Amino acid sequence: MATISAALVKQLRDATDASMGECKKALTECDGDLKKAAEYLQIKGIAKAAKRGARKTSEGYIGMYRAEDGKGAALIEVSCETDFVARTDNFRSFCNDLARDLYAINPAADANLLDLVINGEKLEVKRGNLSASTGENIRIGRFVRYTTDAGLVSTYRHHDGKGAVAVKVSCGKAESAANDTFKDFCSELVLHIFACNPIAVSKDNIDASLVADQRNVAKQKAAESGKPEAMLDRIAEGMLNKWFAEVALLNQMWQGDGKESAELKLNQCAKAINDKLSIDCFSRIVIGEGVVGEEEEAAE
Repeated sequence: MATISAALVKQLRDATDASMGECKKALTECDGDLKKAAEYLQIKGIAKAAKRGARKTSEGYIGMYRAEDGKGAALIEVSCETDFVARTDNFRSFCNDLARDLYAINPAADANLLDLVINGEKLEVKRGNLSASTGENIRIGRFVRYTTDAGLVSTYRHHDGKGAVAVKVSCGKAESAANDTFKDFCSELVLHIFACNPIAVSKDNIDASLVADQRNVAKQKAAESGKPEAMLDRIAEGMLNKWFAEVALLNQMWQGDGKESAELKLNQCAKAINDKLSIDCFSRIVIGEGVVGEEEEAAE
């Protein structure tokens, strides 16, 4: 009988995504032949995940957890191949449980989530087990976590589960967090962010290079339309302000109604509860789209 080394077991595991125990058993059954062992696992239905790894994961669900006191929340993106799997209770429970567990663990910003041990088992193993049970490629994606001492972290998940928002709003007085007017504003704010898709809280938070690019494009458009050279800068600034109103949260019209800005709504709420309020950061995650928002506290 061939000697089954740990390196050989690991090589089979990397190729098939099966567990170390199953890989060792397969190699023992196949007298150390790596190719036959892989075929053995495939026949047993254990190695299906190996070929899934390269398959596109355009569906999925955003796991969400929010602390009971509203002082913290977490979102985790979990992708799969089909909407059928994404809608199953088992898949959605996995996502929500993962959001809760990661919130409790509070991993470092640069942590490899798959290496984390959750309830005695690595997340990579949990992911592999879910992949085996669903028959699909499963990917663990973006994770954000917000907490606050004074204020609320509000969340929203779209009805199909494919998109979600978390936003942190701070207040000057601790008691304001329990105010219904403040709570209602936060609940409406996450809906606004999901619907209007801002890229930053304010125009001052937008990357300077992106602003410069937009200004250059606006100036070039004005020049191509035949406007006088002396007017180009002023016209470009006007076009830039219109862009800010589209992409900067505080500059956007509240839920797109064209009447009042989000900043005005924030100030109205602050006045109503006699407190100072600020929108500190937010994240908007949608399956298949790039993450937008300011995530400086994604792993506090």
